[in-house]
Amino acid sequence: MIGVGVHPNDILVVDRSIEPVPGKIVICALNGELTVKRLDRFNGHWQLKAENPNYADLYCRFPESVSGSLFGQLSTCHQDR
Repeated sequence: MIGVGVHPNDILVVDRSIEPVPGKIVICALNGELTVKRLDRFNGHWQLKAENPNYADLYCRFPESVSGSLFGQLSTCHQDR
């Protein structure tokens, strides 16, 4: 997520009470691991967009309400520098 200023070892504050919406940065559990991506819709399907050119976008089949499938929406990023 370096394209939006999120770097390794930064501390992310996540708000799990917000319903994730397209365009927002979200934390999602995929195959047992957490990933940080921008949530989007593409051709009627959910897309997790990478903001780092070294990583690919992911297309997912979340249920219509994505709140149960996503860990939460990024609220704040504290830089570790």
